[in-house]
Amino acid sequence: MTFGQSIKTCFRKYAVFKGRACRSEFWWFTLFTFLVSIALDFLLGLFMIPLIFKGQFNAESINSVSTPFYIVSLVVGLALLLPTLGVLVRRLHDRDKSGWWVGILYIVEAIFVALSLVAGLTLFAIGENPANTADDIPFGMLFLVALLAILLFAYAILLLVWCCQRGTIGYNKYGPDPLAAEEENVVDVELKNLN
Repeated sequence: MTFGQSIKTCFRKYAVFKGRACRSEFWWFTLFTFLVSIALDFLLGLFMIPLIFKGQFNAESINSVSTPFYIVSLVVGLALLLPTLGVLVRRLHDRDKSGWWVGILYIVEAIFVALSLVAGLTLFAIGENPANTADDIPFGMLFLVALLAILLFAYAILLLVWCCQRGTIGYNKYGPDPLAAEEENVVDVELKNLN
């Protein structure tokens, strides 16, 4: 599958979480989302450069330029969320793994973010009160946040390894082998060209 075919397939299967996706479909679409992110950051940088040269690089001018870009980035990110999740789930299906592995990642990530916010706010509150001592720091909560960060990292590595491996050869419980279907399409096109 080529870069363009991957993008077309992922947008055609916008919120499809059934079936399978080969490595090339997943990795080309991952590259596409990365390039879109880089392009948005590059455009933001281009609009910031005149502020620097005009000497207007202050909080008000930065916010006036960056706020529309953050809104556009949010809209683009939300637009790419479902096809990205869909192709990741289909990629796991190709490895004969449940798509719930992705769900577990996001659940643990949400818990990590929530605990991090609570820990940060707690530390801020402790720091604001001069009567507090080091004994007031919630080390148990900080340990839990650090442990969740390590677990998230290990989990992400596991998903990365699975996404890099070849899918199950032949039919599995999630459908036919996408590589076999691609090879059949190539043969069909070559046969049509011969006729």
